[in-house]
Amino acid sequence: MFFLVAGIVPGSRSVGSLDFSVCPSCGAYTRIEILQTYQRVSLFFIPLVKLDKKYIARCTRCGAVFDVDGQKARAFDRGEGGLTADDIKPLSFVELPLACPECGRRAAKRYPYCPFCGHKLEE
Repeated sequence: MFFLVAGIVPGSRSVGSLDFSVCPSCGAYTRIEILQTYQRVSLFFIPLVKLDKKYIARCTRCGAVFDVDGQKARAFDRGEGGLTADDIKPLSFVELPLACPECGRRAAKRYPYCPFCGHKLEE
C-alpha cells in the first residue's frame, strides 16, 4: 500500500519595512511592511518549492494593502534598497478614504464624522 501526502499552502514572509513613510490610505506617518506572498508545494510535509511569488505592502497602522513593483521589491529583498513609498500603489479593490476638510486626516467612508476632530465628512 502506498500513500502520497502532498499539498499546496499559502504563505508569506516579511522582507523588510519602509520606516516613517506616509501611507496613501490613512495619510499617517507610519511603518509600511513589505511582504512576499507565495504558494508553497510540499511533499510528505517537506516544503519543495514556492510558486506564484508576489510582493505586497501593508500599512501597520490602518492595515491597508498595496501592490509593489516586482523588480524594485526583489532588489529590496536582496538588500540593494531603492524601494520608496512612491513605488507602492493601491490595489484595485482598496477604497481610498475621505480627507477631513477640517484637520486633513483620512477617515473611512463609513464614518459620517471624522474620528480625529469630529467634523462632518462630506463626499
